[in-house]
Amino acid sequence: AALWEALGRVADVLIIFGAAWAFSYVLAPLVDRIDRRTRLNRFGAVLVVYAAIFIVLGAAGAFAVPRLADQLTALAARGPELGASADQTARDLQANLDRLGLGLNIVPLYEALPGKLAALAGAFASDALGVISATATILFDLFLVLIIAFLMLMDGDFLWYRFTAMLNEELRSEFELLRMSMDRSFGGFIRGSLILGLLYGIATLIIIAAFGVPFSGVLAVFSG
Repeated sequence: AALWEALGRVADVLIIFGAAWAFSYVLAPLVDRIDRRTRLNRFGAVLVVYAAIFIVLGAAGAFAVPRLADQLTALAARGPELGASADQTARDLQANLDRLGLGLNIVPLYEALPGKLAALAGAFASDALGVISATATILFDLFLVLIIAFLMLMDGDFLWYRFTAMLNEELRSEFELLRMSMDRSFGGFIRGSLILGLLYGIATLIIIAAFGVPFSGVLAVFSG
C-alpha cells in the first residue's frame, strides 16, 4: 500500500517521461538517418525533424481543424434528428429480438443513454473554469514532453553507452542484444501501428467522401 501511494504521488511525472520516451523512440530512426546521410550534426537533425512536425501540425491546424469543427457543429445541430433515427432503430432491433424469442431488452438501456449524455454535457458546461485549467495543464504537459523528448533524442545514446560502460563484457553484450531486440519488435510495432492508423484514416476519408457520406472527416479521424 505504501509503494502504491508513493507511485500515485509521482504518477504524473512518470507519465510525462514515459510519453517523452515513446515520442523520442518513434522519431529516433528518422533522426539517425538524417544524422548519418546529411552534413547536419545531431542537434541539426533533431531540429529538422521537430520543424517538420510543427509544419505538419500547423498545416493540419490551419486546414483540417476548421473543417472538423464545422462538421462537429453540423453534427450537434442534427442531434435531435439523429437521436430520433437511433430511437427508431433501437425499437426495430428490439422488435426483431422479441420476434426471435431472445430475452434481451435494450430499450431501457437506450432510453437511459440521453439522460447520461445530458448530465455529462451539463457538468462539462458548468465547470468551464475546470475545463480551461485542464486544457492548460495538458498543453503544459505536452510542452514538457517535447522538451524531454528533445533531450532524449540528443543524449539518449550517450546515456545508454555510459550505462553499459559500467557493466562487464558479458552483461554489456546481453544489454545490447536486448536493445536491438526491443528496437526491432517494440519499436517496429509502434511505428507500424501509427502508419497503419494513418493509412486507414486516409483510406476511410477517401472512400466515404467519394460516396458522399456526411461527417466524413470526423468519421475518418475516429476510424484512423
